Amino acid sequence: MRSLPEGAPERAKLDSIRAKRLVLVDQIETAAAALVPLDSAVGVIMDRLRVLTSDGEIALRSFNYPGMNGTQFTEPSVMLALMPPDLIEARVRKVLSADTDKRLTQAERQSLTSKAHDELPKVERSEELEVLRLEAAGFTVARREDVDIDLVLRIWEEAA
Repeated sequence: MRSLPEGAPERAKLDSIRAKRLVLVDQIETAAAALVPLDSAVGVIMDRLRVLTSDGEIALRSFNYPGMNGTQFTEPSVMLALMPPDLIEARVRKVLSADTDKRLTQAERQSLTSKAHDELPKVERSEELEVLRLEAAGFTVARREDVDIDLVLRIWEEAA
């Protein structure tokens, strides 16, 4: 068998298939790493902060009863109860807006990943078929380290 050199005409189709596979994998990884929309993130945080604020209000009201020593004032929930909610939300938005990564809604994330997940097995199958074609033509072709060995074995069975 002979080695398949970089840039060889026989290698063009395999390189194209592998490039397409990399694009699909990148789409999946990008979608997985994308931030949620700012309004969604702020909404979740504000819901949780409202619970803490409610706890802080309870702690503040406890000073109406004898025997309270003031240790509750060190609790973050008490500090939240003393702050206007619109200022808290503005600060949360400011902090979260500092992240410049791409934001995707759940629907966008689902659409992007489902298309890529649907297409990826087809591309990987094409890649393995091209590897087999090149090997049959007498070339030694290196497979990807993360090749799906079950796919390879299924294709070999089909070819036999």
